[in-house]
Parts: sequence; structure tokens; C-alpha cells
Amino acid sequence: MSVSGVEPNAYTYGIVIKALAAADLKKNPDFVGYAKKYFVEMLEKGMQPNEETYEAVLDGIGRGENKAKAEEEHREFVENVKAKGFVLVLQKEAVEMAEPSILKSEMDMLKEHVMKLFEDATKDCEEENVQERFRQIGDDYESLSKYAFNLFNALVRRGLNKEARELFKPLLETA
Repeated sequence: MSVSGVEPNAYTYGIVIKALAAADLKKNPDFVGYAKKYFVEMLEKGMQPNEETYEAVLDGIGRGENKAKAEEEHREFVENVKAKGFVLVLQKEAVEMAEPSILKSEMDMLKEHVMKLFEDATKDCEEENVQERFRQIGDDYESLSKYAFNLFNALVRRGLNKEARELFKPLLETA
């Protein structure tokens, strides 16, 4: 992908890593090595792989024929990714519970982003009754998120993909 000028995102990396980790090691024993390489590359690019991707790599390592070597490779991989900043989701949740004011969840970031976009989009409205409706929607995130998804779908149907992506940019960046 990078050769064509398109940089992979976390979702793309995850798919490639899981496919490599699950591939037939008899056909190419290097598949798991590539999965590990791309996992570390994700971390180096500031992306956080999900638990499923992490488990896929560990499962791939465990499928090696030499169990002692697989255990050593497993231990080295875990140490390496932890040193590069990888934290399992469950570990993140524990940290968030210990320091809730410091860390925000992805949904909180998305909520803030959608609320800000809504606020920006409605600030220039001059009609009193429309302003009141906007305030009602803005005060209720559930309603606002429903409208955001409807807006997203409408933008996509009209071919305005860039604008649709902007609406959910924080979510797409962390996917």
C-alpha cells in the first residue's frame, strides 16, 4: 500500500497481521515474522493494535513446531511490544479507572468531536425556533449521535466521502 502512496491505518494493519499470523507456516515459516514486524511498525507509527490482533500474533508464534523456541519467541515479542508502549485494552481500562480524569475513552473523544462540529455548524443560524431545536439536540448526545449517523449516511450517498470521514475522524484514527 505504501508503494502506491496510501498509508495503512490501524484497521488495515490488523487485517494483514491477522492473515499473516494465521497463514500456513509450512508454506512460508516467515509469515509470523512478518506479522510481528507489522505489529511493531504499527506501534512505531503511533497506532495501538487491538487485543484480537495481539492474540493472533501470539497464536501464530505458538503454532511453531519447536515449542521451546516458540515460548522464547513469545516472551521476546511480549517484552519488545511492551517496551514500545503496547498496552492491552484491559490494562488501559485499569489505568483509566485509577486515573479517570487524565485519560479519555475513544467514545468520549468522538462525542466531543461531534458536539464541536454540531456547535460550529449551528452557530450562524439566525432563526429563533431553529436555534432552540439545535440547543435541544445539542443537549442530548443520544439524539445528536443519531443525527450524526444520519448525516454521515447522507454525505456518503451524495459522494461527499471526505466530509463524511471528517465527521468521525477521531474514531477512524483510533480504529
